[in-house]
Amino acid sequence: MSEEQKDFAEIHRAEAEGLGLELEAIEKAYRDKQSELVLLQREAAARHNSLLSEVKQWKAACTEYQNEAEQLRRWRHFRQRIAPEGSVRNSILGAAATLTQRITGARKNRAPVDLRNTDVVLYCEEPNIDVSPKLSGFICVSGWAAPKHKVSSIEILIDGAHVGNAFYGFARPDVIRSHPEFGDDVHVGFAFRLDTTKLSAGIHSLKVITTSKDGKAATRDGDCEVLAQELSRYPYTGEPQNPLLKVPIEVGENPTETFVYPPDELVQVSVAVFTRNQAELLSRSLPLIINQKTSFKFEVIGFDTESDDGTPHVFRRHGARVVAVCKNEFHHVRTRLQSLREARGPLVVFLVGDALPADDHWLEALVRPLIEDPLVAAAYSRQLPAPGCAPWEARDIYLGCSAVREVKQVNWSQPTEVENYRAHQWKFISFSDVSACYRRELLESLPLLDALPQVEDQYWCKCLLEGGYRVVLEPTSLVIHSHNHSLRELYRRQIMFGRCFATFMDVRPEPIYHLIFRAVHDSVDDCFFTVGSRTNWLRACKWFLQIPVMRFVKRYGLRQGFRLGAFDGDKVANYQFSSAQTTEIPVPTERSK
Repeated sequence: MSEEQKDFAEIHRAEAEGLGLELEAIEKAYRDKQSELVLLQREAAARHNSLLSEVKQWKAACTEYQNEAEQLRRWRHFRQRIAPEGSVRNSILGAAATLTQRITGARKNRAPVDLRNTDVVLYCEEPNIDVSPKLSGFICVSGWAAPKHKVSSIEILIDGAHVGNAFYGFARPDVIRSHPEFGDDVHVGFAFRLDTTKLSAGIHSLKVITTSKDGKAATRDGDCEVLAQELSRYPYTGEPQNPLLKVPIEVGENPTETFVYPPDELVQVSVAVFTRNQAELLSRSLPLIINQKTSFKFEVIGFDTESDDGTPHVFRRHGARVVAVCKNEFHHVRTRLQSLREARGPLVVFLVGDALPADDHWLEALVRPLIEDPLVAAAYSRQLPAPGCAPWEARDIYLGCSAVREVKQVNWSQPTEVENYRAHQWKFISFSDVSACYRRELLESLPLLDALPQVEDQYWCKCLLEGGYRVVLEPTSLVIHSHNHSLRELYRRQIMFGRCFATFMDVRPEPIYHLIFRAVHDSVDDCFFTVGSRTNWLRACKWFLQIPVMRFVKRYGLRQGFRLGAFDGDKVANYQFSSAQTTEIPVPTERSK
């Protein structure tokens, strides 16, 4: 064998040995992978068996809950047949149950919670900094921190720089209902009005820091985008303009005249009128609305709820745009928010169908506070009772709407103003959507109470005040509006009001002796009011007999609503804030002179 053949054989032998070693390594890795696979299969089988056992447990729990729910449903059905909700029998049974609990010493409230080892929890609701919101103008940084007795201060930082401390202590009963481990103090909300006009356009970091009394801190931070600020969002020229253009048209057989709306960019105010079967009333109010003497362009939108008396035809005859609302879909809150999407103007006026403007300056007086002052978020008109209104209703209308202009605002950095707000909170949040004007974008940005069926106007007023804005009662804007409810209607209406207020107010049912005293006091005042109203003696005698009953029922119904809303577990009391809300806030800058 030659030398070349020997070298070639040696090379082949070395390669064979290397391949053999590589094959052994691959076989070893294969055996290791097989061992890992067997272990993973065993773990998967064990996990599968564990999940099957958990599923069986959940199924058993669901079956138990379904049985309990069925028993509860049958009991509620039986109770409704015996004593329907809102009836006198239901109230008597409720009073008897409360008296029995007091006699036996039973306590309906939950047991005291040990808060010594509870850490401070912070949650920022507006703006939602987890999704990098777009901000402009003045925004309200709001949320909650609990438990109350451990929170020392709440700081707001922009790009790491301290810009101020938030006011802490707003009532948030929804938080305490959802988190009973935080105790019974519902004043856990905070808010801070941040002026983004002082920030440059672009991305900024927003941080909220809660410092507890034991030195611990809870933080929420995220990025937000500040938009370029506009010079004037709500222009006002001060020159009188013709609000609508009249042109003749043919409607049926009779010629009449209607109105053509100006282009979208000229509409500054949208008037939304909510009606159902009110054609006769609209025939009186729409001519007054259309012929208002204003210094701005406006449009009229009619929201009709399946009227069968020709209400949509009355709207169209006067040139108003009509939006149909299904009866089973009408909702005091959601329908008004729908009107915001239909409106073309940056300012939106809400008007109920049975409200009659008192003169041709109603709209100008209502809108002017929002045009002149960019920090005024809403204004509402003074109401006057209609002829023939019951004295208990008429006197409440006069007391609720003063003849003196009121500008409601709270400086949250002044302890005296904060204390005054807490002491007279019902007066501060007094508001009425019978005739009211809002900044559209600001109203769209407010948290939504999904289950709040009524009193949305006072809830919105509370949110605006706690956000640092102003709310105005404008007495020169007058509407005529009142109701004469029956005893049953009044009782059910007051119960609903009480339950709604309990969702966002820290309310407590007043003692029965205090209720009787206030009802007697109001009854005496109503009698003197009736004597001075110059009504005929027969009607006055009828009212004298009705006044004590109506006053007692009105206060008792509100008390029952407070009790039901604060302690039961229905959907009205246990609401949740909607997260599907925009975070853009309008720019309340100074208007051009």
